[in-house]
Amino acid sequence: MTAMRCIDEGIAAETVDEAALEFGMPMGPIELADTVGLDICVAVGKMLDPGAAPPKRLSELVAAGHLGRKTKRGFYDYATGKPAKRFARPCAAGTREAPHRSVRRGSAGGTR
Repeated sequence: MTAMRCIDEGIAAETVDEAALEFGMPMGPIELADTVGLDICVAVGKMLDPGAAPPKRLSELVAAGHLGRKTKRGFYDYATGKPAKRFARPCAAGTREAPHRSVRRGSAGGTR
């Protein structure tokens, strides 16, 4: 859910996924969520932390019926069968794309 909260705060999905790939993960967390199904992500999030609200963009996509790869649209578009990704903007470690703001490690909402 933290990766999706980064999107709510202005970081592009491609940038979040690229950071995970550079770290050595085989797939980024946003593409993974699309693969699993965004409705499943919401359900699991509620099981793990019943009091937490789901990330805003995740809720919007699920409400619109865009559940990821299985509906051919989620955080990414899957019309061709593969995620249509824009170029990930370089983003220094610990910073977000929005100017003059930073995300601190270990925080879901970017604040401590």
